[in-house]
Amino acid sequence: MALDPDATHGRASDPLLSPSAPFYAGASSPPLPNMRASVPPPQATWAPGAMIPGTVYRVIRPLGAGGMGEVYEAEHELLGVRRALKVLRRRLADREDLAERLRIEARALARLKHPNLVEVNDLGTSSDGRVFFAMELLSGATLRDLLRRSGALRDEQAVALATQILDALAAAHLEGMVHRDVKPENVFVQRSGVVKLLDFGVAKALQGPGQVPVAALTAAGVAIGTPRYMSPEQAAGAPVDARSDVYAVGVVLHEMLTGQPPYAQLDPLAAAVAAATRGLPSLDEMGASHVSPEVRAVLERATARNPDQRYPSAAAFAASLRLLTPRLSAAAIERQADKVTTRYDAPLTSLMPLIDNLTDPDPTAVDQRAVGSAGPGRSPIAYTGAGLTAPGFATATGEGYARVMTSELDVAEPTHVRPATEPTEALILRQSLPFD
Repeated sequence: MALDPDATHGRASDPLLSPSAPFYAGASSPPLPNMRASVPPPQATWAPGAMIPGTVYRVIRPLGAGGMGEVYEAEHELLGVRRALKVLRRRLADREDLAERLRIEARALARLKHPNLVEVNDLGTSSDGRVFFAMELLSGATLRDLLRRSGALRDEQAVALATQILDALAAAHLEGMVHRDVKPENVFVQRSGVVKLLDFGVAKALQGPGQVPVAALTAAGVAIGTPRYMSPEQAAGAPVDARSDVYAVGVVLHEMLTGQPPYAQLDPLAAAVAAATRGLPSLDEMGASHVSPEVRAVLERATARNPDQRYPSAAAFAASLRLLTPRLSAAAIERQADKVTTRYDAPLTSLMPLIDNLTDPDPTAVDQRAVGSAGPGRSPIAYTGAGLTAPGFATATGEGYARVMTSELDVAEPTHVRPATEPTEALILRQSLPFD
C-alpha cells in the first residue's frame, strides 16, 4: 500500500487547523507494502492584507498550509463577512485531478448541510488558476489541541464527541461520501460544544454526471489517509465503505479515553501494521481501567479488524453510544454533587466546571437548526426507523435545568440520525473542555 503525500500533512495552530507533525517512515520499522511517507508541508504564501487575485476576498491571516492546499481567514470585500478559504497551492494549479478533488469536497459539503459539518458558501477559481472554496469560520479548538491540553477525557466527554462525529458521518454516508481521514486533527470542537468534522479532501465520493471517476483521483492500490487511524482494509489499499470510517471513529474514541494514540511508542507506519495484525491495545494496557464495561463493549465492536463484525453504519454506532448517555451523564453529575447545592433542580451549569472566556457562555443556548418544533430551549432526539425504543436523555427548559425526558431511540440498525445536535452532548463539552 502507498500513502498519498497530499492526503496527510502538517497543520498550523489556529481555529481551523491544528498542529500535526508530518510523519516519516522510521528506519527501524518495516513499512506497510507500497506505503510512502509524506514530505514536510510548505508554508502559506499570501500575507495579511493581500487580495486573492480575481476574487472579492482579502486575506486577514493564514490559518494553515499543507501539501495540497492553503487555508486563510479572509474577508468578503462586498459583504464585509469573514470566511475560511481553502485554496489549492500555486504549484498544483495545473493538476486537474487535485483541483477536482477540491471541487468535490466543496460540492459535497455544500450539499450535505449538517450542523456537524462546515457550511460552504462559495466555490471558484482565482485569476491565477487556483481553485478555492469559502466556508464558515469557526471558533474553538481541534480535538488534537484539546487532547494535548487535557490528556484522557472522561467517558461522557469522549462519548459526546464521538456521537457528534458519527452524526456528521451518517449524513455524509447517505450522500455516498466516505471520509477516509477521520482523526483528532480533523475534529473541531466549537466553544458552543458543537463538533464539526473537517477536511473531506480525500473523501471517496459516488460518481455522478460530470465528476472525475474516483479511480482517477487516487492511484490504484494507494491508501489515502493517516496510518494511525486507518482501518486494516484501508491500510491494505482495499476498497472501503462506511465501516472504515466507523473503525476510524473507534480509534479516535480509544485515544480520547486513553489520552494517547494506540501504539504511541511506534512510528505511524509500524502502528498501522500492529493495529492491522494484532488489533488495538486494551484500555487497561494503556492505563484506562476506569472506562465502563458498556463503553468498552461498544468500542470493541467499532474497532473490530473484520469489517463484517463492526457496526454496519455510523448511525448504528451513534445509536449505541446514545444508549449510554443517560448513565454517563448521571455519573458525571454525581461526581460533582459535593461541589454544588443539594437542591434537586440545581442548574446544570453548576454541575460541571465552566470554561473561561467562552464566546457563548449561555448554557441554555442551542443551535436553532436543531430546535425544530419542540419549543424554546428544547431539542428533540430525532431518529428514524422502527425497532426497540429506550429512554433517552436531553437537557430541556430555558432555565438551564437538567431534565430527563423520554424519547424514541431506534437501535435496530437505524438508517439515519437526523441533523440535530443533542444539547446534552454540546453542554458536556462546552462546560468541561479546556479551550483556553
